[in-house]
Amino acid sequence: MDMELNLDGKGQPQPEQAIAKSARPSVLDRLKASPVHGAPEKPHKKEMEAR
Repeated sequence: MDMELNLDGKGQPQPEQAIAKSARPSVLDRLKASPVHGAPEKPHKKEMEAR
């Protein structure tokens, strides 16, 4: 049981966790890749009411 839970601190981390982290793209990378301006600005609610 110690071996399964890695309570003794020895041994390698489970490979499933390493694969899950490497397969998931970084949020920062996604933000850097997105356009700087983002989506075109929508009129504010007050501006829409005035029209």
